[in-house]
Amino acid sequence: MGRRPRATNVVSTSSPTTSAPTCRPRCPAPEPCRRDTPFTGSPGLHQRRFAGARVAVSSPQGRFADAAVVDGRLFSGASVWGKHLFHHYDGGPIVHVHLGLYGTFREAPVPMALPVGQVRMRIVGAEYGTDLRGPTACELLDEAQVSAIVARLGPDPLRRDADPDLAGERIMKSRKIYWCTVDGPAGDRRIGNVYRSELLFRHHIDPYRPGATSTAVSSPRRGPIWWR
Repeated sequence: MGRRPRATNVVSTSSPTTSAPTCRPRCPAPEPCRRDTPFTGSPGLHQRRFAGARVAVSSPQGRFADAAVVDGRLFSGASVWGKHLFHHYDGGPIVHVHLGLYGTFREAPVPMALPVGQVRMRIVGAEYGTDLRGPTACELLDEAQVSAIVARLGPDPLRRDADPDLAGERIMKSRKIYWCTVDGPAGDRRIGNVYRSELLFRHHIDPYRPGATSTAVSSPRRGPIWWR
C-alpha cells in the first residue's frame, strides 16, 4: 500500500495568484476562537486577586532583574492587548508579559511552595500567588513603551475600545493575502497560525484572498473578524 498523504492546514485547488482561489482552510484545532486569548482568563484573574493591594514580586530564576522595582508596590490593575499582558503598578511601572509558545502562569493559594524549575516571575498577594515560566518577554516598561507596542499591534477585536475602522483601513490598503494581514501589524494583532486558521475557517474567508478586496461587514461587533 502507498503512503498516506500528509495532512495540511489548507486545502487548495488553485494557485494563490489566481483571481478566484477556491482554497478553504481546514479547522486545525477544536478550541473555540470567540475568545482567542492565550491567557485563558489571567488578566481578569490577576485583576480580581491582586488589584488594589500590595504584592511581593520576585524572580527566583533571576532573569527578571527589575522585579525589585515593583516588589511591595500597589498592584493597580491588569490589562491585555492581543497576546500581550500588562501588569500596572502604582507610580507608573508596567510589567509586560508575552507568553509566546511556552509561557505559562501557575496559580496557587498562599503560602506557596518553594519555586520549582525556571520561574521567571513570582507574584504573591494576600491569598493567592502566581508563577510565570517560559515567557517570550517579561520586562519593565513605561507608558510610552506600552503605547508603542499597542500602536504596532493594531486594534484588538476583543477590546470594547478597539477601532474596527483602523483595522479595515490597514487591511484594505494591503496587497498581502488575508492569511498574512490577519496575523500582522496590518491586521488586528498577532494571534498565531492555529487561531487565524480557525477564524478564517469559521468565517468562510479564503486565506489567499488579497486584503485589498475586503469590504466592511454590517456591524463591527458581528464577530472576531470585522472586515471581509
